[in-house]
Amino acid sequence: MGGTMSDANTDFADRMLSLGLARVSEAAAIASAKLIGRGDEKAADQAAVNAMRSQLNKLDIRGVVVIGEGERDEAPMLYIGEEVGTGTGPGVDIALDPLEGTTLTAKAMPNALTVIAMGPRGSMLHAPDVYMEKLAIGPGYDLDTVRLDMSPGERAKALARAKGCRVEQITVCVLERPRHEDMIAELRQLGCSIRLITDGDVAGVIHCAESRKTGIDMYMGSGGAPEGVLAAAALKCMGGQIYGRLQFRNDDERERATRAGITDFDKVYTRDEMVTQDVIFAATGVTDGSILAGARRDGDYMETETILMRSKTGSLRRLIYRQNNIGWRARQGPGQGKATARWRIACSTPSAHAPRPSGRPAPAPGTASDKVKTAQRPQWRSFWLGWRAAPRCLSLARSSSGPPEPPGSLWCWPSHLSLGSSLAVSWSSLPPGNDRVSGG
Repeated sequence: MGGTMSDANTDFADRMLSLGLARVSEAAAIASAKLIGRGDEKAADQAAVNAMRSQLNKLDIRGVVVIGEGERDEAPMLYIGEEVGTGTGPGVDIALDPLEGTTLTAKAMPNALTVIAMGPRGSMLHAPDVYMEKLAIGPGYDLDTVRLDMSPGERAKALARAKGCRVEQITVCVLERPRHEDMIAELRQLGCSIRLITDGDVAGVIHCAESRKTGIDMYMGSGGAPEGVLAAAALKCMGGQIYGRLQFRNDDERERATRAGITDFDKVYTRDEMVTQDVIFAATGVTDGSILAGARRDGDYMETETILMRSKTGSLRRLIYRQNNIGWRARQGPGQGKATARWRIACSTPSAHAPRPSGRPAPAPGTASDKVKTAQRPQWRSFWLGWRAAPRCLSLARSSSGPPEPPGSLWCWPSHLSLGSSLAVSWSSLPPGNDRVSGG
């Protein structure tokens, strides 16, 4: 992408970019939430990918996807090496999982997330799409309290000593896979509690950083290496330790690692080796989980919860986002893009000054007809409103400038257009009255 500034003289403005990163995560969660429980993993993942990519390309960055949906020949969008952003601003590395827990989403199971991390160029390990053995604990412990060269039982005993509790009080999160059966048996023999998860090991690692809330003290087991880097980015912000070692099943996977710049196939990576500089991290709940509420419909709105973190300051924000959930209908005509939105109007106290449907005169004050109208409760009606640019937000207010309009007219402004682009809207078949607008 043709940037106008070099990486050297463009700082990574993490504070300014953090809210934009939250928007990226929220958009992916809202898109995939529409497919919760539908049994279609690929469709849910694709919806999240499309939404995340669209939002990323609105950010003023020169971004490169270092952890993505796969290599270029395996993923049409958000593949490793894809350039995203507007092409101006800082050069950044991006690690993402548009839908962490595709199976969880398809089956409406808990702890599905959309996840994204961003840091300066060269700040994150370019992990190949292979397995990684992982071990993670939360903040507050000495470095190397637990290590990968320990057995599962030794790790549990060491953590219990550091925590000052019995080993029976340690809870370990493990991905439920046949390859972990021996590990689970050893831990249970010691009396440890095991929290099995079917998918989503990024969430499993994050659980360790908030053990008072989740009850999970340690994560261990093998899973995807890209997810290990994302988990390291989260712990870089929240505190805690994670260790990872790549695991290869064949020569093809070793070749992938070589192409990614990996030379030591037996190296144990620490958190600060997987993520070498300060990063920002955002995750939004798709289905309800231990850390985040899932995306949900609330009347005319879609609501999401996001955690937004910066490692530079150690800040963690919880953001509640509500998006108007009106069903926009697009009508495409020759040579013009015309969006149409349906709004419901609640009509309350009648007014003799409002235009009457079909030109009928208003009832005279004090007549039987007028008394009946006045006694009626607010009624809902609908009308169709068109404009030539699809709006992100629609606001309606009484006309206060420009040429005089008939009484009862409204002006409509899509939020991203100037007031000069407003369109006059008048009542059609609505009862007269002081009217207010609500999404429908």
